[in-house]
Amino acid sequence: MTLRHVNAPKFQISRYGEWKDPVDPWLDPSKLPILEGGCLGDLIFGAKAVVMVDFDIDKDDPAYEYLHGFRTLMSMPSFDHGEALNMTLMLSREPNAFVETLLPQVVWPFHFLGRDVYNLRIREPLIVAHHPIAYELNVV
Repeated sequence: MTLRHVNAPKFQISRYGEWKDPVDPWLDPSKLPILEGGCLGDLIFGAKAVVMVDFDIDKDDPAYEYLHGFRTLMSMPSFDHGEALNMTLMLSREPNAFVETLLPQVVWPFHFLGRDVYNLRIREPLIVAHHPIAYELNVV
């Protein structure tokens, strides 16, 4: 899930393992589904790592089509400049599939992932901006 291309209280589903035609969230963010509220809204705006065991999604929840049939959910926020702009979910169809005591070991890498994603996002524009400067320096 991501908050990057929408305004609160909306969020987007940026990846989903059961999509027949996956969308590249970096190239086509406008094609990502936009949701508001419900279980996923509470998770992403809560910005906390959570394990939900014996999970059962309500049929009226906006994310029902994405979460129906899953029984355990683990959420892991990814921070960019101190703000949780993305959240990754691990889901299992088995109840009690994830142990809450393992949460810190799983979440820490996601904190670093947020920084890595930011660095990848700014890399190309920096290369493009640096090219004319490097050319001028070579000429001089």
